[in-house]
Amino acid sequence: MTAYTVLIVDDEKYVLEELVEAFEDEGYTVLSASNRDEVFALEGLPDVALVVTDLKMPGIDGISLYRTLGELDGFSAPAILLSGHGAHSNKVDALAAGFSACLAKPVDLDELLDIARRLCTNRTTL
Repeated sequence: MTAYTVLIVDDEKYVLEELVEAFEDEGYTVLSASNRDEVFALEGLPDVALVVTDLKMPGIDGISLYRTLGELDGFSAPAILLSGHGAHSNKVDALAAGFSACLAKPVDLDELLDIARRLCTNRTTL
């Protein structure tokens, strides 16, 4: 598999660590952050092939974060929204903002990795 770069953003440390480990185990290069400031301090954002972000975080929500990333020159990655706050009620907003998928927390890692694999290799929405 090509070493795609994935940006993972979640303010819950144990969730972030679990997601980073799962993606690294699958051969992805992972950039991770727990808040907006950490995201925009990262180098290589235009090279990101996929964004996986939590919905509710201090200071910014995942939808606003993705919209802001979309304003960066050269940034065009698809995204998956994770929500522990009623994923179904957020799905319409997420899809309208350009997310390819919206998954409920706790996330099924096999499902997440399957969607990620398809998005990275096809670079299309599901």
